[in-house]
Amino acid sequence: MQNYYQILGVSVSATEAEIKTAFKKLAMQFHPDRNPGSKFHEDHYKTITQAYENLIDSEKRTIYDLKLVFGMMDEPSRPNPPRQGPTTAPPPHVYRGAQTGRTQSRQGEPTSNKTQTVKDQGFSNFQKVGNVVLVVAALIMLGLWLHSLRSRYSAEQAISTGNYDIALSYDSTNAMALFVLGMQKAKQNDNTAAIDYLSKAITNSANPDVRMLYERGKLYFNDKNYPLAYPDFIAVSKIEPKFDTIWLKLGDIAMLHLKDYDKAQEFYSSGLELNSNFYECYLGKGVAYYNSGNVDAGMEALNSATYVNKLRPESYYFRAYCKLAKNNTDGACTDFKLSYDLGYKKAQAAFDSLCTQTN
Repeated sequence: MQNYYQILGVSVSATEAEIKTAFKKLAMQFHPDRNPGSKFHEDHYKTITQAYENLIDSEKRTIYDLKLVFGMMDEPSRPNPPRQGPTTAPPPHVYRGAQTGRTQSRQGEPTSNKTQTVKDQGFSNFQKVGNVVLVVAALIMLGLWLHSLRSRYSAEQAISTGNYDIALSYDSTNAMALFVLGMQKAKQNDNTAAIDYLSKAITNSANPDVRMLYERGKLYFNDKNYPLAYPDFIAVSKIEPKFDTIWLKLGDIAMLHLKDYDKAQEFYSSGLELNSNFYECYLGKGVAYYNSGNVDAGMEALNSATYVNKLRPESYYFRAYCKLAKNNTDGACTDFKLSYDLGYKKAQAAFDSLCTQTN
């Protein structure tokens, strides 16, 4: 049986590009025009052309692969050998029955045996049909598996050269290609397409990478779609509990969307356990305490925020409200002024309405 892969000098997992390259090289070497009068070159050129035509066509290649695996290349049917005749002549009554056209039964043979023989033959035929069906099903499944294997290999080759769109044309379920294209869409501010790519990457991953979940959660969060961002961030916190930023995101969702200030404090505290200089977690914790009515704890957290970063205006702004709750109007005006001087525009209206009237 001719092995087309060996004739072209390529592997069984060769891509279309590799097959074309190998054929062009051999065609230039054995083309009859380059070797006039050579019967050998003419015949070999026909052979490599036949191999190329069978491997470059995906359907022909799948059929050929099946034949190659099972050794089922077409062969001329062989006639069944003649059966050996009986070594002894049959009894005379058999001849007489054949001559008169009547079916004769052997003396003493029960009629039920004939019926059983017919049933056995029917069951045998049924078994043969069942075996054929099983073989055909196995061949189809093998063909699909070979096609899938070749597609995955081609996709990996495309990824190695940075051609992610081409990789998906070979394997639309490749999680890495889907993730990279999703991140590219995110950089282009096309959040809808980015979420679609990342969702497909997660769906097609047996164990989704933490980056896929986090990046999709961020896109939901930025779109203020907190109900969908929350489960992604929870999943990330279970996979990477030492990722301090995830606790900030969860705290913000608990406070802004769920209005669960106790849960928000827990999330912010988890972030601060990992990073004691986490300004945003101190800020969020202070606001959560203030909203829950614990002004003193809110003041303490906001003091820590201003200590960590004296140039951030938000902590002064929210601390001013804590001071107002404690009837410390002068202290509140001082904080509103600091916040406004550092560029926090919301502080100006509060300062103008409260502090200019008292001066």
